[in-house]
Amino acid sequence: MVHVSIKGVPILGNVKIIQNTGVKTENTLNFIKGQLTTGKTYHIPQGDLSYVFKFENILTKDDIKTYRPIYYKLRDYTKKNIANIIIGEIKFNGKITSLDEELTVGGERKYTWVVEGSENFKLSTKNFNTFNYKKTTVKSIKNSKTNAPAYIKALYKCTLVKNCKNKSKCVYYLQKLLRSDGYYLNYLHDGIWCTYTQREFEKWQKRKAKISVTGKWDKNCKTYIKKRFNIETTHIKGAELKFESVGVSPL
Repeated sequence: MVHVSIKGVPILGNVKIIQNTGVKTENTLNFIKGQLTTGKTYHIPQGDLSYVFKFENILTKDDIKTYRPIYYKLRDYTKKNIANIIIGEIKFNGKITSLDEELTVGGERKYTWVVEGSENFKLSTKNFNTFNYKKTTVKSIKNSKTNAPAYIKALYKCTLVKNCKNKSKCVYYLQKLLRSDGYYLNYLHDGIWCTYTQREFEKWQKRKAKISVTGKWDKNCKTYIKKRFNIETTHIKGAELKFESVGVSPL
């Protein structure tokens, strides 16, 4: 049985590799770019590392309801984005170029996938000094007051509620935080707070934040990330800025 996952979502069932065409050279852009002080540049082509795989799996009746919509969300996501793909021991970034569904006699669903590497390249630049070249010193200005990424600052201002239907930017930021801390790794990063997000969030409250496990984005959660990321708050007289989640009231 070959383990296959796309963007952290496992492809269930006994996965069968139908075809591995190996390297597809026209998709690769591996090269090293060099620049001289005269203004001339050159490129050195590197090895080609773009994979193309075709495989199939079968979903049981019990798994169809959960995983069928996830599979199609993955397909739609990779139309515009690159996803991490793992097939056995091989890891690469790529897209789903084809996903076909077939209903079996027993009521199960067979899926035939074609995935293709689309971003297996690294660009590096080398600068070469000549006798009359003086390297320019660039001063880096860093804000020592806070080390919080932009999404953490936005999350701190959020009001979050559980909602299994509607997407929310605030929930998207929360899922991103959970992933960065080693939680919610095998589920879709979709901005929907439902069963899996709830479960992983409660683990995060207990093991990472070490605060009361309420299952809610409460004052203790905000206090924790404010202290952890050294967030400074700005008070606006007569108003409070909030990122509201669309949906039902808090649990």
